[in-house]
Amino acid sequence: MLRITSRPNGPSETQLVLEGRLVDETVEELRRISTEIAAQGRRIALDLIALRYADAAGIGLLRELIEDSAELQRASAFVSALLGEPTP
Repeated sequence: MLRITSRPNGPSETQLVLEGRLVDETVEELRRISTEIAAQGRRIALDLIALRYADAAGIGLLRELIEDSAELQRASAFVSALLGEPTP
């Protein structure tokens, strides 16, 4: 199960807090929300500290979002390693 909480983070940014598991079955929901935010001209900040697991589809989408200028704000060492990001 994946819980996505969206909240304003300043005048031009939306923070997405992901909790749970980002897997093939939940990737499209995150993609839809991210597309809606981008269509409003807002940047995306990803808070992944409560993301416990991501499969290949989930990691692929997170990498796409980061490549498209989403900011990675917080992530566990596990998720950071999967993304190839420096560990906090």
